[in-house]
Amino acid sequence: MKALLPLFPLDVVLFPGTPLPLHVFEPRYKELISECLEQKKTFGIVRAEEEGLADVGCTAEIVAVTKTYPDGRMDIVTEGRERFEVLEVDEQRSYLRGDVVYFQDDAENPSSEQIEHAIELHREILTMGGAQQSLPASEDKISF
Repeated sequence: MKALLPLFPLDVVLFPGTPLPLHVFEPRYKELISECLEQKKTFGIVRAEEEGLADVGCTAEIVAVTKTYPDGRMDIVTEGRERFEVLEVDEQRSYLRGDVVYFQDDAENPSSEQIEHAIELHREILTMGGAQQSLPASEDKISF
């Protein structure tokens, strides 16, 4: 039997290493978080979209429970750990679970052409919005 990752759909995107405080109040998510705390397990945060869920999410580790309420609500602090792709969603529990595959982002640095293109797109967006920002000229060297 394969293990399914509990999913917590939100209107946010979580990245590895990024903290995310949460106020947990819905019964299904109180159950999800309680089980994760009990079993010392991570859960997945996926962006909720109009058509359903995003295909990619990030696991969240509960690093602190900052407050618990008599009715079971809680304030927690999570931190992003591993990115994953949702292959299939399971709806057999009160909360969603996903059959997922974990992946690492490419650690390659962008090419100078990619950097120049990104800067030019940023300039165009700023111009469309009527904003100005001092960006390096394309001949200036940028490194990451």
